[in-house]
Amino acid sequence: MKSKIFAISLLALFLVGIVSAVSYTVSPTSLTFTPSTNSTQFTITNTNSSALLNVNVPSQIQLTGENGYIAIFNVNPSGSVTGINSTRIVVITPASDIEFSNFNLEETYTGVLNITEQGNPNNSKTVNLVLQNAFCEAGEVGSLRADIDITNKGQYGEEDEWYAFEEIEVEVTIENVGNDDIDDVVVSWGLYNKRTGEFILDDEENQVNVNEDDEEIVTFTFTVDPEDLAEADSEDDYVLYVKAYSDDLGEDEQCDFVSQDISILRDDHFVILDDDISLPSSAQCSETVQASVTTWNIGDSNEDDIYVIVSNRELGLNKRVEIGDLDVFEDEKTSFEFDIPQNATEKSYVLDFRVYDEDDDVYENDNNDESFLTKSLTVSGSCTAKQSVDISSSLDSSAVAGQELTIRSTLRNTGTTATSYQVIVTGYDSWSTLQNVEPRTLTLQGGESKDVTITLIPNRGVSGDNDITVQALYNGLITEQKITVPVSASSGGFGTGFSIANLTGGSWFIWVIAALNVILVVLIIVIAIRIARK
Repeated sequence: MKSKIFAISLLALFLVGIVSAVSYTVSPTSLTFTPSTNSTQFTITNTNSSALLNVNVPSQIQLTGENGYIAIFNVNPSGSVTGINSTRIVVITPASDIEFSNFNLEETYTGVLNITEQGNPNNSKTVNLVLQNAFCEAGEVGSLRADIDITNKGQYGEEDEWYAFEEIEVEVTIENVGNDDIDDVVVSWGLYNKRTGEFILDDEENQVNVNEDDEEIVTFTFTVDPEDLAEADSEDDYVLYVKAYSDDLGEDEQCDFVSQDISILRDDHFVILDDDISLPSSAQCSETVQASVTTWNIGDSNEDDIYVIVSNRELGLNKRVEIGDLDVFEDEKTSFEFDIPQNATEKSYVLDFRVYDEDDDVYENDNNDESFLTKSLTVSGSCTAKQSVDISSSLDSSAVAGQELTIRSTLRNTGTTATSYQVIVTGYDSWSTLQNVEPRTLTLQGGESKDVTITLIPNRGVSGDNDITVQALYNGLITEQKITVPVSASSGGFGTGFSIANLTGGSWFIWVIAALNVILVVLIIVIAIRIARK
């Protein structure tokens, strides 16, 4: 009898277990929140044909973001009784505004909502609540497609490896793969810090219209300010996000984005100059120029005894500018002055700026690139140009009236740059004739010398000291040398320049002519007598 009673009891318990386990479903089993989501919901369906469903649904669910931030969501209704073969909708809404900056972009944060049948905890279901902080508020939707091409215009980094202060150019190609035109497409972009969950740079570009099956290109540029960086950041904490969305149709209907991981490099020791050097565009000779430089420590170490050398060899400039000590990501603006020489040439000069460490070495990054910048300065006005040629001359032959003589003039470029000279001879025409100047023009490198040959013929009857002037014309300047030439009279003979008129006493010439006439008459008479005798 006892065995029968025990068997009946077991059977009763089994039957009760079957009756109490009400069958039901939950759909969907995963829900997603994005910045554009106000609420979401799921449905509990009682699939049992003979019993009510009574389940426990928690009244709240929590999601944990970065740095311990917690987002709380209300679940309504929290408890649920569902009739036979019927459904009940459960709505999940944020208890307060969610600070999405506490959730990293494009990462997934998940919480679990457990649903159990009352009196039967083994009969349970789960719903996953997923939060995504998407750059497109509703995710990637529609027929827009975005792509980017990055160009680093700085002197140190690469396409996806940047240094602070470098100019970055981004070309965005927006393609419409749909069958309808899309108007008012906006390109929005930002440089995102994964450690802080914030954008250190962000902006929007002008709107464009993208026709069906066509594309448009939008280009923007920017630089990273070291003030937006922190010592706690690592090199690989950054992502560049770019999205294209329709302001006309709405971001929840047309949006696409692209991202690129970025490294903002920080070498062990690297101090650079802000390329916005304060320097006037022009200055006059003898002027004292006021200038300033801003130095940044963008390395991983504090630096001591930093200084900058500003130099230009043509201006005789070699200025040391003391900067001092700089901690990581610290900057220092330093003013200084220098003089423009009185005899500087009026032109544009390139000034070199180099940053040195306490060991008198120029700072270099890990790729051996020097911390070096250049800046142009135009010098114009109040300048006394420096003479840059020396002339020395000597006679290469004797100077005799009526005979060719040569003078050798040597020109030497006393400057440091190549200069072209034109040679001109003056002051000779009162006592001689200029035959040739060879060469008449010549170009000399700094310190180089060349000869010029000058050929003259002194006029007949000239003697004594006579002057000529040799001139070199260059860069609007004239350098000249005056030369004294001692000319000797001809040694005799008509062919050598002899002149009767130069003899003393004008009557001597008359008597000679008379004597010649007498001799000529006598000869005529003698010849006539001889002919008569025959």
